[in-house]
Amino acid sequence: MANEDLSKLKIEKTTFSIKPRKRKKIVLATVVIIGVVVLLVLFSQGVLSPAVEVEAVSVSMTYPSQTFTMLNSSGYVVAQRKAAVASKVTGRIVSLSV
Repeated sequence: MANEDLSKLKIEKTTFSIKPRKRKKIVLATVVIIGVVVLLVLFSQGVLSPAVEVEAVSVSMTYPSQTFTMLNSSGYVVAQRKAAVASKVTGRIVSLSV
């Protein structure tokens, strides 16, 4: 009785094969994708390699006396919030790479 119950639990191992319809769809999709990529590479220069416009300018030297100052002020910078950073363990700093 126990042997009969165990024999029912066997999984039938069949070979995995792609159905002809699925194989045709996969081949057709692959051919279409390759065709689109080839067309993009050959005929569309703007999509895959956009043109870069270069603007030519001339450089002139200015002196500090020639610049215009919009605002000149003096004072202090004060932080809006203060943060305290501390370690919970004691130890020795080997390296502080900042």
